[in-house]
Amino acid sequence: MERKISCPDFAFPLLEHDKALDLIRAMGIPGVDVGLLENRSHLRPADQFPELVRHAKELRARVEDRGLVVSDVFIQAELDFDVYAPNHYEAARREHARDLFEKTVEYASIVGAAHITGLPGAAFPEEESWEASYDRCVTEQQWRADLAKKAGIPYGIEAHIGSVVEMPIQAKRLCEDAPGMGLTLDYSHFVRLGLEDAEGDILIPFANHMHTRAAAKGVLQTCMTDNCIDFTRIVKKLEEQGYTGWYCMEYCWTPNWENCSRNDNISEILLMKEQIESV
Repeated sequence: MERKISCPDFAFPLLEHDKALDLIRAMGIPGVDVGLLENRSHLRPADQFPELVRHAKELRARVEDRGLVVSDVFIQAELDFDVYAPNHYEAARREHARDLFEKTVEYASIVGAAHITGLPGAAFPEEESWEASYDRCVTEQQWRADLAKKAGIPYGIEAHIGSVVEMPIQAKRLCEDAPGMGLTLDYSHFVRLGLEDAEGDILIPFANHMHTRAAAKGVLQTCMTDNCIDFTRIVKKLEEQGYTGWYCMEYCWTPNWENCSRNDNISEILLMKEQIESV
């Protein structure tokens, strides 16, 4: 079957944004996952949101001129995800994160995005118990899910290393406690922690977007020859349960985080694309 394949614009941060879009199109990939990642991606909340409508319309035009569609908008409020975590223990920081999310929903609506991805939040062990951090996470993620639903855009969080729900069982609990919130499911974070990839399968029923990249124990992003994730099994299980969303070849280039600057992203994305399409 023909699957919907996308690529993040933040896979190629050393290119100008238009050139990154050109490259995604040249690779035969129809979808672009747009990063609104503060201090990290081409497009950032600080420069996009002051004139939100104009910037969103300009992005939509640039994307459509290339025959692409926006498959996802990924919002990250700050490079250090603790600073403006959705569930931060300081109310003023939570308000800032909510304001950014409201703007993200408006931005995603204008660009015609198929999905919105956000971060779940953090644990703050020096200030409070994990349960307290988690309970606030549920409240904030339910609010986001409800807001995105009103706009008609599926919303999912990425259960990532260092988050309040970095383990699959924790992420499953959050999905159950915050109805309407889905998952941007990324097995690489679980494998990086040393889990078997199959331990992430309990999250498949909640997936409404997918990040696919090679990973191994202790290594968040690696080459396909060292990959420990059985994407053939995962794709089959996803589609057996009715998954019709996008598969994003989510290689990134971030020199200062998890050694995610050691791959030839073009080659690895094309190899991953070939594997996903061949299932």
